[in-house]
Amino acid sequence: MKNSNSSEAEKDWKYLCSIKDELLENCSRKGNEQIRKILEDDTLSENEKRYKIYKSVKDHDKLIVVCFNEWTRSKIFDRALLLRRNKILENRFYENLSEEKRKGIETILEIYSERD
Repeated sequence: MKNSNSSEAEKDWKYLCSIKDELLENCSRKGNEQIRKILEDDTLSENEKRYKIYKSVKDHDKLIVVCFNEWTRSKIFDRALLLRRNKILENRFYENLSEEKRKGIETILEIYSERD
């Protein structure tokens, strides 16, 4: 049984490594969309826009660091969880993870949603 689990974990690791660049693009796209919305908000002054963009970029950079730095086998579950929680690990990617990995992520996300 252990070989099966480690085999699944290895497949998940290799799969996530193969899509890492695409996940980073998704993350960047979401950050850029947020900036576009700020720029298009006519209710904000130019100074308010500048401040909100600055804060958005700063927050988004933190998200990228947390999700994509230290991309190691031992931390890949944490990274997948964070990517999923932040809607970067979309269904088209998520469904390719092992059932065990998905169940673990879903269990933790349920706990987070109960706290929110």
